[in-house]
Amino acid sequence: MLEDRGIDTVAVYQAVGLYMVVTRRNIHAVTAMGRLAADLGMDYFVPQPISLAPGHPLRAELGLSSDHVAAVTTELARLYANVSTASGDTGGHEERRRWRFYLL
Repeated sequence: MLEDRGIDTVAVYQAVGLYMVVTRRNIHAVTAMGRLAADLGMDYFVPQPISLAPGHPLRAELGLSSDHVAAVTTELARLYANVSTASGDTGGHEERRRWRFYLL
């Protein structure tokens, strides 16, 4: 992405990435968002679980609980498998080295 903007990545390195706030409504979209970030040439993707204080009016609607651990774990496994094999002829190794995943 940076090269497309004419930025000399040797002289200055700037990472461009995507954060996704993961809620109970969008757990299923984690892999698709990670794939989108990779397809756009971003350097990293961060699926970040939502954090809502107890008593927040949207906590029951959007918040994650222990009931969601299995779904989040499954989706993250799909994400890692999807991105690590996405670069075709290189077997995913080149793309996996370039990509950074963070789970906050």
